[in-house]
Amino acid sequence: MGKYVKPALCILLVCFPLFYHLDALVIRMWDEARLAQNATQMYENGNIWVTYCYHVPDMWNTKPPLMIWLQVCFMHLIGINEWAIRLPAALAALATFIFIFRLVKSQTKSTLQAMFTVAVLFTTKGYIDLHVTRTGDYDALLILWTTIGGLSFWKYSEAGKLSSLYTASIAFALGVFTKGVAGLLFIPAICIYLFMTKQLFPLLKSRHFYLAATLFLLIALLPYLMREHFNLGYLRTVMDNELGGRFLKVKEKNGGPWYYYLVQMIRRDYIFWFIFIPLGIWLGIRERHKVSGRLAIYSGLMGVFFLITISISRTKLSWYDAPIYPYLAIVSAFAVHKLIILSKKINIRFYKNALNLFLLLFMLAYGAMIKDVILQNDAEYTQERIYNISRYIQDKLIHQDRMKTLVIYDNDCSPQVNFYMHIAEVKGYRTLLANDTTDLSGKTVITQNPQNEKKLLSRFNAHKIDEYFGALVWQCLSKKMTP
Repeated sequence: MGKYVKPALCILLVCFPLFYHLDALVIRMWDEARLAQNATQMYENGNIWVTYCYHVPDMWNTKPPLMIWLQVCFMHLIGINEWAIRLPAALAALATFIFIFRLVKSQTKSTLQAMFTVAVLFTTKGYIDLHVTRTGDYDALLILWTTIGGLSFWKYSEAGKLSSLYTASIAFALGVFTKGVAGLLFIPAICIYLFMTKQLFPLLKSRHFYLAATLFLLIALLPYLMREHFNLGYLRTVMDNELGGRFLKVKEKNGGPWYYYLVQMIRRDYIFWFIFIPLGIWLGIRERHKVSGRLAIYSGLMGVFFLITISISRTKLSWYDAPIYPYLAIVSAFAVHKLIILSKKINIRFYKNALNLFLLLFMLAYGAMIKDVILQNDAEYTQERIYNISRYIQDKLIHQDRMKTLVIYDNDCSPQVNFYMHIAEVKGYRTLLANDTTDLSGKTVITQNPQNEKKLLSRFNAHKIDEYFGALVWQCLSKKMTP
């Protein structure tokens, strides 16, 4: 029985920050809300190639549909809710942990180093966070594919195993299938490593490289060609959005200096492990004759060049650096493991102190992570009124005769409000979206904007019947007589 205790404890430690209260926050504005709307409408209309928003083809979010497909699958399994939107991301993160653990263990022959790698990654704030593993965005699934693709390519460079080459091509294709050109941003670093190790030109002469490239293109181009077939003009929009748009221009005022991500890593996202990055790369160069040293060099190169790429980009967003953290975890864990092994050579007491120091650092990092996860709720995270209607429908909406029809009176009705309107309909309500000319007499109306409340009361005799956060529910009795 005792042999199952440690594995069970490890699984619990990993799964808690991934799955605990995954539905605590309402669907987030922008990307997650857009995906939720895309998935809901795909669930309803059955069109798997063209994503819709507000019942028209979505030309704002032009990413391929793999993530949305997974969300739709979970909607069929567990219904339209936050779990269905977010489980694909959380499960992708779990798969990433499993893959990294198995790869590091098999390549370095060290279970301890593999455990350190996973421990560093699941205590990384830039990875276990909103917009990555804890919301229904593209990034956690993208990171799964770029991690499998990059590390499989490294395995191929080490042993020349063709299955690793084909695995890498499929994984990178699925990365493109998930988030477009973002799935290819590690390719320059791979080419540099192959050039450094004198493997680039032999690879280019191999027929298997071209077979793998063909397989990549067949998978990666499929969603683009199918969407263009059913939605003419899609490819032109993709070129405007992805091929140079965000890289060359600041989008939606999301700019920042070249050191934006470095500051973010040091202050927040990788605060506990940042110091081990240069040490891990240096130790890897010193031990490049060993497999573990070469893995550290390769991972460091992948992380550094990806960081340079996104730092050069004009558009900067806090989660764009998330794909580097599996690679940086390998580098940092390699440094920690080497320091502990070296301390053991000095004396056993020094070894125990070094191990205890790592455990203390891990506990501090994990404690900070758990605190964020447990306290994650809308009251703390945001007081923005854009979430008020969503929170009301999520937490308080119940079947009542007086509320068979729920009217949303909100000029800023956004994708996440639309998603919760779908949830209300699943609960048995008829939902309507009102504007300033809608006759609301005899209807139950919900508002979240003080300006709309004033308009409502200026036009109708109404009394408030419920309130939650900033969402107000009104019973409109009759229209006021105009003088």
